[in-house]
Amino acid sequence: MPLNWKHRQARAARLADTHPVAAELLSVYREVLTKQEAVAEVATRSAWTLDAPTGVDRKQSRAFARFVRDVSRVVTPVLTVVGERLCAGEPSSESVLDAFLRRESLQEAADGLRCEPLALEFFPRAFVQPVAEVVVARATGATGESAGDGSFSADQIARHCPACGRPPQVSVLRDDAEVRGQRWLVCSLCESEWVYPRSTCPRCGEVDAKKLGHHVSDSWPHLRVEECETCRTYHKALDLRIDGAALPMVDDVASVELDLWATERGLEKLQVHLLGL
Repeated sequence: MPLNWKHRQARAARLADTHPVAAELLSVYREVLTKQEAVAEVATRSAWTLDAPTGVDRKQSRAFARFVRDVSRVVTPVLTVVGERLCAGEPSSESVLDAFLRRESLQEAADGLRCEPLALEFFPRAFVQPVAEVVVARATGATGESAGDGSFSADQIARHCPACGRPPQVSVLRDDAEVRGQRWLVCSLCESEWVYPRSTCPRCGEVDAKKLGHHVSDSWPHLRVEECETCRTYHKALDLRIDGAALPMVDDVASVELDLWATERGLEKLQVHLLGL
């Protein structure tokens, strides 16, 4: 996905107009996108990496502390409280960022801040997302897409992002030169895309069509909920052949009623979006 933050903000504004049920959430998300855009600009000018074993350097640590302070002013009341506590310094914002990059549990830090780990994770995830996009775009020539011809062997089916190792959040369908309706998974962190077989669960690998279902809604004709009975998870699939203007992360946030429908059925989301749904 091209690193066009204004495009994302505009998409969020359009969806807020057409889907008022998500207007408040999208208003918060637009503010977050503005803060992320500023981080992306700094990361583009800097030599930042996502090399967790080397730890968080001083510039990244200071930038993250500023981000927490700034974004805390524009998010939900719950996240504002968590951000203010994190700014107070115990545990330090640097230790939280370092733990996120190392993919360590944030439970202990969350206990110290008297909050849920998911609420705390918002801050490092929101900060690292634009950095990850910049780093991966640099390495892939700004396409963010992995190679693939639509044919698979068992050891070629990647359930995590080949670029950064994080789990997928949504999938997209589009026609390419060789395959109509090719399925791509979209990384929950760097937004890289990689080809994945249509009839396979991205969580557990289930391939039995009888255990893989989907739900569609008149409100979201280009979106559907894809569910797996085996692992009881779901994710949203965007058909870009129906709506070519759709943006995976923005449309995922906006389609909150689909999440509510899936939750009522007892399904767990493959990967919650940045704002926790």
